Amino acid sequence: MKFRRTFDVRWAAILAALMTPPYIFAAPGVATDSDAEEADSPLHQMIWQGPTETVEFTTDEGTWLNVDVSPDGTRIVFDMLGDLYLVPIEGGEAQRLTTTLAQEVQPRFSPDGTSLTYISDANGGNNIFVMDLASKEERPITTEKFRSLTNPRWHPNGSGIVARKHFTGSRSLGSGEMWFYHLDGGSGVQLTTKRNEQQDENDPVYSPDGRYLFYTQDATPGPYFQYNKNPHEGIYVTRRLDLDTGENIALLGGPGGAVRPEPSPDGRYIAYVKRIQTDSVLMLYDRRTGQSKALYRKLDHDQQEVWALFGLYPNFAWTPDNDSIVFWAGGKLHRINVESKAVVGIPFTASVSQVLAKTTKATPKVGVDEVTSMMLRDFATSPDGRYVVFHSLGHLYYADVQNPKPKRLTKLDGFEYAPQFSADGKYLVFAHWQDGAYGSIYRGSWRGAKGVSGLAKITSEPGHYQHPDVNNQGAVVYQKQTGNSFRGLLYGLEPGIYVSDNKGEARRVLREGRKPIFLNDDLIAYEHGGGDKRFISTVKRDGTQQRTRYSLGSISEWAIDPAGEHIAYRKDFKVYVAPIVLSAKEQPLGGSELSSIQASSGAGRYLHWSSQALHWSLGSTYSSLSMTSSEAKPTEQTLELTFPVSRSDELIAYQNARIIPVVGAPIELGTLLVQGNKIVAIGDSDAVEVPVDAMVIDVSGKTIVPGFIDTHAHHSGHFYSSPLPETNASYLANLAFGVTTTHDPSSNTETVFSLAELQRAGTLIGPRIFSTGSVLYGAKSNSYVDIQSLDDARMHLKRLQAQGAFSVKSYNQPRREQRQWIMQAAAELGMSVYPEGGATFYNQLTHILDGSTGLEHNLPVAPLYEDVLRLWQGAPHVGYTQTLVVNYAGLNSEYYWYQDSNVWEHELLGRYTPLAELTARSRRVAQAAEDDYFFKTVAASGKALQDRGVLVTVGAHGQLQGLGYHWEMWSLAEGGMTPEKVLQAATIDGARYLNMDREIGSLEVGKLADFVVLNKNPLDDIRNTDSVAMVSIDGRLYDSSSMNQVAPQAKERGALWFEREGANALWNAENWGMTRPEEDFPICPAHVPTHW
Repeated sequence: MKFRRTFDVRWAAILAALMTPPYIFAAPGVATDSDAEEADSPLHQMIWQGPTETVEFTTDEGTWLNVDVSPDGTRIVFDMLGDLYLVPIEGGEAQRLTTTLAQEVQPRFSPDGTSLTYISDANGGNNIFVMDLASKEERPITTEKFRSLTNPRWHPNGSGIVARKHFTGSRSLGSGEMWFYHLDGGSGVQLTTKRNEQQDENDPVYSPDGRYLFYTQDATPGPYFQYNKNPHEGIYVTRRLDLDTGENIALLGGPGGAVRPEPSPDGRYIAYVKRIQTDSVLMLYDRRTGQSKALYRKLDHDQQEVWALFGLYPNFAWTPDNDSIVFWAGGKLHRINVESKAVVGIPFTASVSQVLAKTTKATPKVGVDEVTSMMLRDFATSPDGRYVVFHSLGHLYYADVQNPKPKRLTKLDGFEYAPQFSADGKYLVFAHWQDGAYGSIYRGSWRGAKGVSGLAKITSEPGHYQHPDVNNQGAVVYQKQTGNSFRGLLYGLEPGIYVSDNKGEARRVLREGRKPIFLNDDLIAYEHGGGDKRFISTVKRDGTQQRTRYSLGSISEWAIDPAGEHIAYRKDFKVYVAPIVLSAKEQPLGGSELSSIQASSGAGRYLHWSSQALHWSLGSTYSSLSMTSSEAKPTEQTLELTFPVSRSDELIAYQNARIIPVVGAPIELGTLLVQGNKIVAIGDSDAVEVPVDAMVIDVSGKTIVPGFIDTHAHHSGHFYSSPLPETNASYLANLAFGVTTTHDPSSNTETVFSLAELQRAGTLIGPRIFSTGSVLYGAKSNSYVDIQSLDDARMHLKRLQAQGAFSVKSYNQPRREQRQWIMQAAAELGMSVYPEGGATFYNQLTHILDGSTGLEHNLPVAPLYEDVLRLWQGAPHVGYTQTLVVNYAGLNSEYYWYQDSNVWEHELLGRYTPLAELTARSRRVAQAAEDDYFFKTVAASGKALQDRGVLVTVGAHGQLQGLGYHWEMWSLAEGGMTPEKVLQAATIDGARYLNMDREIGSLEVGKLADFVVLNKNPLDDIRNTDSVAMVSIDGRLYDSSSMNQVAPQAKERGALWFEREGANALWNAENWGMTRPEEDFPICPAHVPTHW
């Protein structure tokens, strides 16, 4: 078939549908996701039911404005803060087209100029809409429920719209494909196929004749998204797809890349964006000669180095006469003549009116006199159903189910885990850990109300043991794990599943497997595999007759009853029971093949059986469901366990120091008086009366500042499962560097709240630990949290709150209505919401509008202009933790500080970091030009927000435990913050962000005695913050060089694993005998490889 030079636009739509592979057209109507329900959210309605406030202002500049020119060349349409505006092409007062609560962005005129297409979240998620400009009537073209749509572009004949369709796999920010949607309806036509699940494709646009589709593609090797990609080598290419032949070529690319292609109306030229040195440059490509030339070098920073769901630079447009391009840069609209390169500004003013949901915050208690345990775990119920054994604060307790008054099970030192009864109730086994002695398995005889007797260690050598079970003969099966950088590397060889007979002689049954249990005296069930390829198999205790019984898919926990008739499992965090049917064929657990009953009304975990009942728990609530009657209902018991916090009431006076209270003026020669865990006096040394019985500590020549608060702290041990060490290197490093309070917005729920309670009770030395627990993850991985209603959101927030969370992390839930449900549930439950920013500017704006407690991670767009600054100024308590050490859209500031100094020589850091790790990470580092570090521009926007009253805080992301927090402070200073303002962000504003400023964040009478003693004055140079001599938390003073307690009593800490084993061992998950963190847990990939 031959084509005329001017391609018939009618053929373009036909050929799009006929491309291979074949496509199925849906019946006329609104396009829907094939695996989703019809959208049921009313258009433009905010789910939030709490108080709101309206912010109104007029501005003449905007941030990240998408622009289009009408076909007659007289008008411009642009978006700003989620609304659409029209303005004459010469400029002037902009007419606001949309006035709803929906976010509407990326407008484009139809070829005849009568309509606009754009992206709107009015029906819950990001979908394609069309507006008739005469009537202002809006209608959806798609109602996708999971696959969000962005970047809509009209077909040249006006018959439909091409857009980027978002696909996620196990990562919440995935890849894109180009799909065509006809205005008459249908499920859409797939035009391109994504490379993989993590490398993006974007920026679709037709050639004027409709024959070609241009789009951009991440062309780096992959197949994974990578942080800190090098744009100078080239990241994105512009591809050209021939919709007739299917030919697909890389048209533009190379060093600096080529993004946001925009063909001229006559088809001769393509304007695009390229990175040249540190500039994002508007380029012009001549399709006739192949020449590219630079038109304009002052564009804002493009998005090639980050996820860019909405495209890599804001839309720009040609004028219909082919002479000029209208674009946004520097907060303004401009018009450039492509021949002369003359630039003319297009001035505008726009009236903004935005409705903001009022931010709600939890009110967590910081200083406590007793710890009420909420992280009760590792439950086992005696076969007769009378007694329950469980773990709390490092030890095992047992209680009568009918009259629960928990008692310690043993008097062992160290930590105890994972109790299990034999089926006849004769034996009880559990795992044990003690730093230095490592792990072991104990077996004892169960005595009911008398607990356990005859305890014996059945493992003959130290190891890393977990998940024991015991049969009626006293034989024990258990999992031997390998070492890691959390608890130590030694004694981790030859992992697998072992069986020890009742004489203590052990043999390995399987090299791979976990969570083994006896089904009878001779048959063992266990779990193996990873990701969505996990299975339950059985094996004889001699290692023969291995059989795969179930595939688990998203099932996260399972338990088989003693009779082998039922299997309980946890799916979507709820408890279900299904019958067991013997089959030689592998069965999908939780599928439709067998009828299951939902046992729990809400969430549950720690599933296990007694002889006639199923049991589970959540926090301190223990639940049971009798299996003797189909009419039985679950019963609940609350297990109350409270531990006093031991502390001295002694008076301690810190004299002759420079004191920076943060709230109030510095005191050049002052005294700080502490009693117990509270500050009782502060002021000039000659004005503070020190009682004669007070302990006096002379801190002459030193500076005292409030304890630092890390609002985004991923401690390196929080992604591991048990056993947990008694001395934690991450905690010591952070406390030694002055961090006294941390908030971890993503962690293993069980681990983090277990450790938090141990720290609060004084068992562990470290900063205070607060956390969201596991995140509310929006990608369909094993950690997916499916929220399809407000009730779903309530259930998930309640389960986290029950285990110790005061906050949650909304992590890239794809639809705005899902994120709003989380906000509404949090308000009802008195919780805070700290959402994952996701490097997506428009989604981050909705977090501000919808009343989130704050934003975690930086906006990838910088600088911020008056529209965003004014909007955020109207919601100042929506805080901002930029985590510049893992800066989005540019190089992490972490690398800046690695190249700035000899990190491996930092004496304090070296005391709490293995030498091998420190050497590997810091001695040989990549170099980048000073102006290649975009984090400085991002930090300057943070300063601009702080100047307007927004809570800008310090979050170090766990990049380098201890020193990394100071890097984050210094990074803020690189953006222009003064030392005083940096300290404000690190202390009182962090406390305000977490709503803890009643107790911490400044040095004031009545507040907790959290403070840092520095050798140098940070007001002289903010780089002096790491000169930490001593640190006080809750009134206990530690020497930072040793982390031994100095006052009120002297106490020596336990040894770290690498102090015992040697600091030259380096953990590597690829090495035999070393493990990675808990399987299938979503860990932020911005961590360096040693953090997974």
